[in-house]
Amino acid sequence: MTDASKVKVAIVEKYFNAWAKVILSSINKLRRGSGELAYIDLFSGPGIYRDGSESTPVKVVNKIIKDGDLREKLIVIFNDKKLEHIQNLEDAIRKLQGIGQLKYEPKFYNLKIGEDIINTIIEPVKCPALLFIDPCGYKGLSLEMIWSVLKGWGCDCLFFLNYNRINMALQNPCVDKTITDALGKDTIQKIRGRSPGLAPKEKEAAVIEEIASFFKYRGAQYLLPFRFLDRNDRRTSHYLILVTKHFKGYDIMKDIMAKESQKDNSDVPSFEYSYSSSDNQILFPYAQPLSELPGMLLGEFKHVTIELDTLYKRHSVGKPYTKKNYRSVLNQLEEEGQIEIEPKNRRVRNDEKTFGKGVIIKFP
Repeated sequence: MTDASKVKVAIVEKYFNAWAKVILSSINKLRRGSGELAYIDLFSGPGIYRDGSESTPVKVVNKIIKDGDLREKLIVIFNDKKLEHIQNLEDAIRKLQGIGQLKYEPKFYNLKIGEDIINTIIEPVKCPALLFIDPCGYKGLSLEMIWSVLKGWGCDCLFFLNYNRINMALQNPCVDKTITDALGKDTIQKIRGRSPGLAPKEKEAAVIEEIASFFKYRGAQYLLPFRFLDRNDRRTSHYLILVTKHFKGYDIMKDIMAKESQKDNSDVPSFEYSYSSSDNQILFPYAQPLSELPGMLLGEFKHVTIELDTLYKRHSVGKPYTKKNYRSVLNQLEEEGQIEIEPKNRRVRNDEKTFGKGVIIKFP
């Protein structure tokens, strides 16, 4: 398994753990639905890679086995169009210690991605679900298919977008139908309408922005991409993208991706993986140094009195800054006398004043 693959597995595994805890807590508090939740992987691959390392599905099932609540609640569904992959995965999972403790036996399918997937796998699932899609290219990927899962309560999606192949396909009319099936006719037309005259990075930004617009228009307003560069660190290979309808999921993933990405000298995460320590940074508004944040806050929150959590939710979407970055900048602005924070005598943790409940930020 490559280092890039390890980063991918870490991000998916950490988000699954966090998502499952949040959904289970919500189910218990709201007494909503049947109480089950599902993890669906449509391009699962084998269970064990050639180097002996475990795949994401095996790690997920192991996590379920070790968690008493998940053992009773979670439904896992795996699919791969390659028969040898799904057989390898089923064999690896059935050999896991404690697999018999699961209330719901894992389901394994050997289907090509298409209408059969929606009818056979997706539609029958009537509970909160985390959908993971990791195709080799973009064939089989469908934004409409993703939305068919996302529209349900508590449902999120993580998918890989092979930008390198999409970029080539946008310039090749011979594969027009395939890419149109993947991204949708309207999205492709919007991307192609914006593409002429754009520099490569601007074109890449347009692709991600139009995909984000597709989901935002339907109600999933939070999209967070993590970029993987090619082995020469010269261009984008692919993205791992989270789509969710809830800020909490966005915030959780932002923290996970931030910890897995490289950072600049001011501790702002790049939301990318590169094979070397490159100066590349993710596109659209993400490439912003921390030095720009104070001016943003002073301008956008003029005459506003607000708590940190509300400010962070309102301002952080589509920007690279973590809550730690916001705390640092707000403390700096307070020290410089540019804002007021009450109470002034707050707790100090790690040499920095904290922002507990009831702490108020006043912008002039």
